Amino acid sequence: MNTVGLKLRHLRKKQKLTQSELAAGIVNRSYISQLEKGMVQPSYKLLLKFSERLQCDIHDFFEEENKALLSFDIKKALSNLEFAVINDDFADAEEHLNDIEKNLSALNQRDLALYYFCQGRILQSVRQDTDGAVTAFEKSYELYCNLPYCEERLRTSNELSSLLINEDRFSKAFTYLNEAYDDSIAFKASGVEKISLLNNLGLAHAKKGEYYSAIRFIKQALSVSSKTAIYFQTGIVYMVLGLCYRRMSQYEDAKGAYSKALLFFEGTDDQLNLAGTYTNLGILSRYTSDAESAVSYLKSAHDLYNQLEDSKGILNTLFELAVTYQESGKEEHVLSLYKSFNEAYSEPFTDYKFKFLHLLGDMHQSRGELTDALRCYHEILDESEAVNDRSVIKDALKKVAAIACGRRDEKTLFYVTEKYLAL
Repeated sequence: MNTVGLKLRHLRKKQKLTQSELAAGIVNRSYISQLEKGMVQPSYKLLLKFSERLQCDIHDFFEEENKALLSFDIKKALSNLEFAVINDDFADAEEHLNDIEKNLSALNQRDLALYYFCQGRILQSVRQDTDGAVTAFEKSYELYCNLPYCEERLRTSNELSSLLINEDRFSKAFTYLNEAYDDSIAFKASGVEKISLLNNLGLAHAKKGEYYSAIRFIKQALSVSSKTAIYFQTGIVYMVLGLCYRRMSQYEDAKGAYSKALLFFEGTDDQLNLAGTYTNLGILSRYTSDAESAVSYLKSAHDLYNQLEDSKGILNTLFELAVTYQESGKEEHVLSLYKSFNEAYSEPFTDYKFKFLHLLGDMHQSRGELTDALRCYHEILDESEAVNDRSVIKDALKKVAAIACGRRDEKTLFYVTEKYLAL
């Protein structure tokens, strides 16, 4: 029986539309005629468009016994959407998501959890809506927690935790990470999601300054990668490992980790992380008094950031080069880099500007150029409202106070004391 065609004809007449009016902008009139006679069968997407024009629910086109067919089509669309978002193919993802959104009542709890996971990925990657993505992932995770354990639950937890870590929302991130870690042991999780979980734990502990814990989780992740030959985010993991060792002053271990990260990024299209690795190697070389290597690595990073038009990376490498030149006694290069910095700098005051001004102030003070040093420190103080880190302001005030004390400048000392007490 031509149920869909008959239902379409009934709903069209109910809305007092001609075949041409229903077809306008969707299909030609003859297709509507063929559809109503049962000569053709419409696609799911086509029925969605008809339902919008007829101001009805898509389920209204089906008899009860045929609704299972509609459910099958929705599940198929959801499966295609899942494949797209986990492979970062967002070209048609939003359209698929919108199609499914109109039929959420046809989804069971597991399918609904998957829908919210996909929504979270789209909000995160396409719309750059972090808060919306967190909310979607939380809905997905809650639904999965009401079902028997499955790998998709761990996948959702990993995406959610990663977002929270990037936003420095550690307390909430650790709630999900600890639950996921317990689940991974209880249900013997493995593969990409187990590696991703361990990576997230390592990164979260590293960002909190808990380097021993970070190294423990990172080494677990690398062990799983080695045993399974699944090298998921391995280059990034080695970068974080290098950072931990560097912060612990274990420079040889740090160099080994960064060098392994370099092997993963060189020859790939991940130029951003390659630039980041060069930057880390440059800073590490400076710590080990190898100024020549430091400059070489930092210039390589700077060139890559310029190619990528990454303003954050450009400013950071200019500053790190300036620090390297100052420490090696090439102060004329510092002033030249500051000129380049200001040419590239187009934002309101940020940490990079404050750091560079501190560097210049210290350089002028060491050369006895106290007026120039004060100018740099006062420029920081004049923009103190834009500084999130109060220690930056306190440091500038202490340096101004030291110069004022040497000059017996009571007026400036009074100003500094008043400003310091107000912090």
